[in-house]
Amino acid sequence: MKRRKIFQAIIALSLLLPWNVAARVQDNAKSLTSQSADIWRNYTNANKVHALAMEGDFVWAATTGGVVRWNRIDGTYVKYTATDGLAHNIVYAIAIDQVGHKWFGTWKGVSEFDGSTWTSYTTADGLAGNTVNAIAIDQAGHKWFSTGGGVSEFFPAYEYTIYLPIVLNNQ
Repeated sequence: MKRRKIFQAIIALSLLLPWNVAARVQDNAKSLTSQSADIWRNYTNANKVHALAMEGDFVWAATTGGVVRWNRIDGTYVKYTATDGLAHNIVYAIAIDQVGHKWFGTWKGVSEFDGSTWTSYTTADGLAGNTVNAIAIDQAGHKWFSTGGGVSEFFPAYEYTIYLPIVLNNQ
């Protein structure tokens, strides 16, 4: 008799539980649709670090979950993802140029961050390949990108240098 009452209680609870959960989901949906702006949250794992760059009191980390900037003084950090402007959350390379712009080589292109604005470049912009594995900056400020499709050099349009071909005559 006691087992039967326990069984009946379990059946009754199992029948009521889905209705209760459905009611809560419906209430949550109503509260979300009544908001005036969409809210997106990203949960990426930044535990695997591919590259580091130092800038004053900051450590920049290229990770599998975006870019993390740590403040070495107070231990705070900021995490940047594709939602913020990165070309992709998987970041392989990082470099900082002479004017403080950060360059990030990702799985889907290169992203430049000037401290407030993100700009991304892909093969559509002239990059040899979208997967960027390494970045180097030479003394002239030209950025060099090692990609799956070859090596690309980037420099601003106002700094174009004319290269004259050298022809050797092997006669």
